[in-house]
Amino acid sequence: MSAPSLLQRITTQTLEEVAFVFAFPSSDLPCWREALITASLDYAVDGGPTGTLRLACPPSLGALVAANLLGLDEDEEAALAAAPDAVGELLNILMGVYAEERFGSAVACSFTPPTVTTTCARDCELLRASAVDHAVLVTEEGDDIELLVSEG
Repeated sequence: MSAPSLLQRITTQTLEEVAFVFAFPSSDLPCWREALITASLDYAVDGGPTGTLRLACPPSLGALVAANLLGLDEDEEAALAAAPDAVGELLNILMGVYAEERFGSAVACSFTPPTVTTTCARDCELLRASAVDHAVLVTEEGDDIELLVSEG
């Protein structure tokens, strides 16, 4: 297998350090079978590109991230209710790391607060076609995570 992409590397590291979730790069596209939590935010780099970073995952992964961030059991109603916000916060953290790694600390990069929605698999498939960068990871629990960067 080739070396992990920037998106795969930072997502793996951030999930481990922030949410105690272990994930591994995958070369397979996700086979989504349920509604997804999708978070997106727009970014602009001074003198550089503008774009959008998106993260899609199943609600079960959102609940796990929420539970680990809040110290709850992932099956608790509070963790399930907090799943969308947790996915949005995860994307916010990922954008900060992505901007630092891709553009460097000497370049100003601004980004919007995450927008979190519930989407279907077809939406992710359509977004893949315009992505300039794309990454898929699989957690130990078997949940897929998909990240997409589009620019322009």
